[in-house]
Amino acid sequence: MNINKITTSACRFCRYYKPVGRRGGSCQMLGVPVQSSWKACALATPPFETDFLQLEELLDLETSLLEIDSLTSSKQATVATKL
Repeated sequence: MNINKITTSACRFCRYYKPVGRRGGSCQMLGVPVQSSWKACALATPPFETDFLQLEELLDLETSLLEIDSLTSSKQATVATKL
């Protein structure tokens, strides 16, 4: 999968920026006060970027749960036929 890396130019465009007051804000990732006009750091990400790794983990988890459910139901059916 090819993910395009979109750069965030300033703190105010980062998903971790939280405005505080009129002039500044805070970086929720680093836990420090920042100015909205500052150049964004290397940890900056666009506000609506999808985290594909978490999405893939959720899909893998769902698949695993479905497999476990089908195995459990087939074992229960086998036990019921033996009785």
